[in-house]
Amino acid sequence: MPMSSHLDDAVAALEDQLADQPDRGEIRLQLGMALIQRGDYRRAEEEVARAAQDLDPDEAPREHATALNLMGTVCRDTGRFDLAGEFFARAASTYEAADAALEQGAALHNLGLVERDLGDVPSAMETFREARELLDRGRVPRQAATNLRELGSSLLTHGDLDEAISLLEDAADLAGRAGDVIGEGSAANSLGLGRLAAGDVDGAVAAFQRARAAHPRSIRADGYAMATANLALAHERGGNDPRARLSAAQALAVPDAPHPVVAQATAVLERLGSDPDDFHRALDDAAKDDWERLARAEVDRWTLLGDDELTVPVDGWIAGLLARDGGEIERTAVLLGRFLELPPPDMDRLVTVLVERTAPLTDEGHDRVRRAVSRALARFPVPQWMRLRETFRAATGGDEDWG
Repeated sequence: MPMSSHLDDAVAALEDQLADQPDRGEIRLQLGMALIQRGDYRRAEEEVARAAQDLDPDEAPREHATALNLMGTVCRDTGRFDLAGEFFARAASTYEAADAALEQGAALHNLGLVERDLGDVPSAMETFREARELLDRGRVPRQAATNLRELGSSLLTHGDLDEAISLLEDAADLAGRAGDVIGEGSAANSLGLGRLAAGDVDGAVAAFQRARAAHPRSIRADGYAMATANLALAHERGGNDPRARLSAAQALAVPDAPHPVVAQATAVLERLGSDPDDFHRALDDAAKDDWERLARAEVDRWTLLGDDELTVPVDGWIAGLLARDGGEIERTAVLLGRFLELPPPDMDRLVTVLVERTAPLTDEGHDRVRRAVSRALARFPVPQWMRLRETFRAATGGDEDWG
């Protein structure tokens, strides 16, 4: 069931409860939370403000503070930062009086976000540090990791690279252990920026690769595109032009990539030009255990290209294969291994284009590519070998045996 359906059902259920018990501030507070999640800020503000009135700060201090914190969230999300800051500060103070340390830390963290929104980074860093002391990483690891990430990012903005890098490393690791993949990817991306600013190119590459792995393109395309564009920049800084160009092209291939991603990736390609042999050159320089990752990212880009665009990298792959003396089987096997991971229509399309672009070659070139495919297929388990063999047979109309 889609998330919106769950939220609609939750809102409807809470509205029914509230109709029977209109004086229950706790129910109104839950309704406000659900409305915020649904993005209905006008109604959420009405319900949360009423809850704050109904929940006596002396009798129900935590619930009253939660209402204030939610009012801050509504105001921040609707661009009223000054008012949001007032609500978060009041919430933190009320939580403190109620001896609710974790909730106080969360409210202070929110206040730090607002201070940074308003451009007061020094105050934001101080507030984030206060929140860090209260957010017990053993009890609330995700929230603690988020706080470390935002503090580290603020320090990065302020130019305090050493502490920023240390905190962002901790944030990525803590988020990963807590199962917060999105948080891990965000922290790793910021960590990459910090390492790049500090001149640690290899460390930046590793961090951006970690960020990209945490943001699969099919699930979080914007995060994938951003990490990949940053990876292109890191490779360029390290003088690895083939991988810089590959990463830039991969970022640009993501549909509706954010404008900053497009601008950064385009700039890399404008500075470095293009080379159809980049995929093979990247394989030349990479350790064998990195080949699958390289193939996965590049073949993923191929699936996003139109038929006319696709012929360029496929022609480059064929030409690069024929230009090298040896290694054809290993290179072909890693390519076909990635083909096997694709949905059937994508695999069928790529195999068809590969066969079609091989057809115009000389007899010698055609035979070399076909032999490389045939010998690579023999490395796969029988079910995969049979699937690939039949896909190649179908692509030739049954006229040639590539397996």
